[in-house]
Amino acid sequence: MRKTTLAAFAGLAVLAIATPLAAQAPAAPATPAPPAAPPMWPATVGAAPGVIQSLLVDNDEVRIRRLWIPVGLKQEMHFGGGGWTEISMQMSEGDLQIQVDDKIYRSKKGDVVYQPRNPAKHAYTNMGGNPVEIVIFALKKK
Repeated sequence: MRKTTLAAFAGLAVLAIATPLAAQAPAAPATPAPPAAPPMWPATVGAAPGVIQSLLVDNDEVRIRRLWIPVGLKQEMHFGGGGWTEISMQMSEGDLQIQVDDKIYRSKKGDVVYQPRNPAKHAYTNMGGNPVEIVIFALKKK
């Protein structure tokens, strides 16, 4: 009987030690939140619902915007505003499709896409499982 009691006690001790350790297992990583940004710039020409835009710089020569494109977003083809040349750079990991007129680009972090002076139609589609951050440089001078 003594061996049975010791075995039962040892089993309870292992259970008591293992339970708190299992409860402290690391949590799965959360979906990244949009990056902190300057005050929100209203969604205007061509902005799809769910896109977050921030105006970083706007003067006589250049307009620089930061866009955060959520998972699953698919924009319709549209004309950009202003008639300016635009250069976009993907700042975060992700799988972004950029269509400019009849050309389709697959973009990853660090890639740059040139959009000639409008009237070029374009659209962004987030093809991956992560939100994508891009920065768009619009050159106003001709």
